Amino acid sequence: MKKHIKDRLKEFLEHLGMGQNKFEAHVGIANGYIASKSITMSSDILEKIKAKYPELDIDWLITGDGEMLIKESTTQELYISDSLIIPAPAIDIMRQQSETILSQQRTIEKLTK
Repeated sequence: MKKHIKDRLKEFLEHLGMGQNKFEAHVGIANGYIASKSITMSSDILEKIKAKYPELDIDWLITGDGEMLIKESTTQELYISDSLIIPAPAIDIMRQQSETILSQQRTIEKLTK
């Protein structure tokens, strides 16, 4: 049985670890909109989703063809759970700090040998 757009959207929400209500609020659509849709979604809603989630391949969402996520996309926000959202600048800082820590650990290992 072929999945419909609503099923693929739910799959994306699972990937994000986000509930429907939180997603609807974040995108700016009516609470319960996703649950009320059977098969189709308006282009206005798709545009709102694309604006908030540029990493989501809208062609995949509509047709099911290809991959869910666009390769080499920069994610604007990282959703850890429904209650924790990390903005992209903070993610960049954490990555830089992690790289610095790893570099320092290697230097310490070399010095203690």
